[in-house]
Amino acid sequence: MTKKLTNEEIIAFVKDKGAIKASQIYTEFEAQGYTQGQISGVLFRLKSLHKLIQPQKGYYQVLQSTNALLSFKLELESVYGKYEKAEVASLLEMEKSEMECYVQTLRGLKDLINKID
Repeated sequence: MTKKLTNEEIIAFVKDKGAIKASQIYTEFEAQGYTQGQISGVLFRLKSLHKLIQPQKGYYQVLQSTNALLSFKLELESVYGKYEKAEVASLLEMEKSEMECYVQTLRGLKDLINKID
């Protein structure tokens, strides 16, 4: 019977290590008999629940009050990047007023991101 990897096990491990490479998490838990699928599933769930953040690509860290603002900024940057790179064809189909609102909203979001430090 396959044993179940819990959120708490990964949170405890990451919290103990601080900011840790994803590969170290996989190495540790694969050595304990968990599959890559189990590990990636729990990591995905913990990120979705905002229990873990990725302060930089390939690293994980437990979300705490001291890094909550960083997490918020990373989320905003992700949203900004997604909509800044929208397909030109879909943008050209917008009415002029929609386009102006879209551009103003992106500028406002970028200003907000720049204010967070």
